Amino acid sequence: MSPLLSQSPVPHDVEYPCHPLRALMGVIVALVLGLFVVGESFPVPLSPATVALSGAALCLLIAHHSGIDSVQNIFKDVDWSTLVFFMSVFVLIGGLEKTGVLSSASGILALLIGKNIVLGAIVLLGVVGFLSSLIPNIPLVVAMVPLLKQYLVTVDLAAPNILDPDFTGNLPVEVLPLFYAMMYGATLGGNGTLVGASSNIVAAGIAEQHGKPISFQTFLRYGLPMAALQLAAIGLYMLIRFLKF
Repeated sequence: MSPLLSQSPVPHDVEYPCHPLRALMGVIVALVLGLFVVGESFPVPLSPATVALSGAALCLLIAHHSGIDSVQNIFKDVDWSTLVFFMSVFVLIGGLEKTGVLSSASGILALLIGKNIVLGAIVLLGVVGFLSSLIPNIPLVVAMVPLLKQYLVTVDLAAPNILDPDFTGNLPVEVLPLFYAMMYGATLGGNGTLVGASSNIVAAGIAEQHGKPISFQTFLRYGLPMAALQLAAIGLYMLIRFLKF
């Protein structure tokens, strides 16, 4: 037996019954993934949240009525602490937006970098990369997108209509490096700490459930150097590829 397999928290010598409805739930999962991609393009748009909740409810209904497992046992397997953590962070970000903190931050950004796209992209890459190591990248991007749009309007790099929640047009090509920088910073900076990315938190929660907790310090020791190298590499790539520096 492989040494890695012997250390797995999942029992390798347990036979799991093959229930015929398990295949149906697999089809539901595949359908949910497909609707994530195309659901919002339907005449009656299906948001990702609607798709996810509908798929979960359907699988829960099948599992309960077929006797695969009880609702109570299924709910016990849910990582509630992770869900509460994300809900709290999203509430915090929403509060910052509603109280005008993000709007004020966009004004500071305009004063610091003006219309310099090159400088702005590098600053955003570093700042967002750092923030992503402290804040999960999903709510961070949710907060940064309106901030960045407000900055573009403030320095006259984009029309005010991009601030409309229903805006579906195209952004000016010359400002796209700023959004690339935000995307790369949020994605790669999250590798630095345990709380930096959703996947890190979920994986840590699963590991703890199986008696293999991962401490913040342990993750930091390996993650921080890797994130720094990745951000440096992508910064060089952006200078060469996007900014023609």
